[in-house]
Amino acid sequence: MQELALAYVDVVNKSNSPHEVGGISVPPVAESLAVANAQCLSGSATTCRNASVRLRNSAHAYLADLAKLTVPSCLGAVDKELRAALVMIEDGAGKTITGIDANDANQRAEGARLLTDAPPHLANANAAIARKACGL
Repeated sequence: MQELALAYVDVVNKSNSPHEVGGISVPPVAESLAVANAQCLSGSATTCRNASVRLRNSAHAYLADLAKLTVPSCLGAVDKELRAALVMIEDGAGKTITGIDANDANQRAEGARLLTDAPPHLANANAAIARKACGL
């Protein structure tokens, strides 16, 4: 169980730092979220869309990394909250992109709502990992 927990924590730590996936630099999800929020508040649809694409890609890469793991039972609740946050981020960024492309204010608003709801879940999951879950 401890080996599974260590592997899980390694993925979380890697995903909270800049890293490469398939030769492409992927920034941490939290950093991508902050950049997307700032870019989308700037008023430029193009910069908002570009930042949202990077955010969606970061969340997707993180989810793909998690999908490769066996989650130890002691991290089940953490994993559930982390994945929920990442899905909200991926969906929120996707809705923002769709809203920009279709000039649909409702899609953009739904994307913004999801992106606003996700950070507390992401923070809670990261805090649980930092508290040395599973006795690590």
